[in-house]
Amino acid sequence: MEQRPTLEAIIEAVNQVEHPEIAATLQELGMLRNFDYDPEENTFSFTLVVPFLGIPQTVRDYMIHAVARAAHELGVKNFRVTVEPMNAAERMRFVDLEHSKWKAGGTPGQPQM
Repeated sequence: MEQRPTLEAIIEAVNQVEHPEIAATLQELGMLRNFDYDPEENTFSFTLVVPFLGIPQTVRDYMIHAVARAAHELGVKNFRVTVEPMNAAERMRFVDLEHSKWKAGGTPGQPQM
């Protein structure tokens, strides 16, 4: 049987994933939670918490795939993702970080991909 990663190793890897438009990790922005790993099924589950459910599909998909890619590099084969909106306090914190860490060449709210 192949060696499976630990949940701790997966969390460490996915916590390094950066937002595509903000100079911060998804974890720093409060966008990742509810991590779980089933080694028997080799399935990693997580929740992507977004400022609002209407974010552009391309941005949402990019973030989901970037997290999955980080876990896949450790050998994870299956993924379950839940997408939830931030509450008001989380959204305010996110917007503050978004404005202070926006990557050069763009305007907050306008994708740079």
